[in-house]
Amino acid sequence: MTHADGSAPADRLGAPDPHRAPGRRVGTTALWLGIAALVVAAALVPFFPGFGLLAVLVLAALAGLAALVLGIRARRIGAGGGVARWALALGIIGIVLDVVIIAVLAVGALAHLRRADVEVRAQGAPTFSVTYADDSQSYTEDWLGSGWKRFTTTKSTAEITVTLPKDAPSTTLSCQILWNGTVVVDEKSDSGSVTCRYGAR
Repeated sequence: MTHADGSAPADRLGAPDPHRAPGRRVGTTALWLGIAALVVAAALVPFFPGFGLLAVLVLAALAGLAALVLGIRARRIGAGGGVARWALALGIIGIVLDVVIIAVLAVGALAHLRRADVEVRAQGAPTFSVTYADDSQSYTEDWLGSGWKRFTTTKSTAEITVTLPKDAPSTTLSCQILWNGTVVVDEKSDSGSVTCRYGAR
């Protein structure tokens, strides 16, 4: 079909689609947001420890979500083509990566909160034996005069038993348990054996 002057309609002369330019801009914006989400999650994590890392990951997740939304919008507009598809892909990958990292951090933080720093001490005769346990195994050792051991535990209890050798002369034995740096048990005995036992509330 032609106009009265014989010219072709505007849409056949390559007139710009009013939807295509905005769609391309939306797709490009979405693509850059997707790239930002991946870069922040993958490259900048080592530089933001603690709560700063969590804030960075949240921002990266938001950037990935924005890329996803804008990518979908660009496709609905019918413009952007491959740019919109890349934006969708990068947005999804960025969000998944952020969620995985945040989950790992949360699990690590919870595990750290459940851990306690424990120190067991003993004093007494020139030679005595001690029995204590950490999360992995129990130990029976010979100490000279005094000694201590430090370990971390996810349990809520700690215990140490101090025992004189059978042929040793009677003397006073003592033991202590420190829980997160605080002395919570301090016991003494001259019966040849003493036990310190603690249960965290």
